[in-house]
Amino acid sequence: SEKQEKAEKAFPPAHDEDRSHGLGIAFLGGVVGTTAIYLLGRTSQTPGSNIIQYNAIEDLEKERETLEAAYEKDEEDNDSLLQLINIYSELGYSYRGEGDEEKAVSYFLKAAERSLELKENNPAMATSADYLIAGNYAEAGKLDEAEAIIRGVVDKGSDPLTARIIYAEFLINKRQDQAGANAQIDAALAAATSDGEREYVESLVEQYKLR
Repeated sequence: SEKQEKAEKAFPPAHDEDRSHGLGIAFLGGVVGTTAIYLLGRTSQTPGSNIIQYNAIEDLEKERETLEAAYEKDEEDNDSLLQLINIYSELGYSYRGEGDEEKAVSYFLKAAERSLELKENNPAMATSADYLIAGNYAEAGKLDEAEAIIRGVVDKGSDPLTARIIYAEFLINKRQDQAGANAQIDAALAAATSDGEREYVESLVEQYKLR
């Protein structure tokens, strides 16, 4: 949208390493922020034919094996680790679409475990890793654990805009708490210190239909 394009241009660079991987990352081309919001807001979609779904899972499993092998050779390869986290999450959704909830949950928990590795291996990405841990915990049904992590990021204040929007997304989609979500959105808007930051928040609210 025009508002989102304007926000991309206007949003100022982050002022510290941790914030650079959270605040604004959805517009700066990073995978982490968009994955977090995607995870927290995604709902299971009705799959197509069983053959198409099976082929998709088979392809994802092959990609998982390739990425696991690559990461085992170089555990400092954050790109492979991020891709592996995404593959685990996608497998979780795919198996959920097939009705295999046990396998779906196992992959969401694997994604959360790998996200914890990301946090431990790269402190500069701690906030973004927290988003991924929370998102995958939420999909695995660990809502209290997920909410505690998101609230922790909000309370820490290292990522005052995106954290509140992700929390709002969680409250709407996992807690059905629109009033609580509205409070987080209002707090994010109040925390904005420039027109660019405010437009960033407004664009996410619009994009993810938060109210």
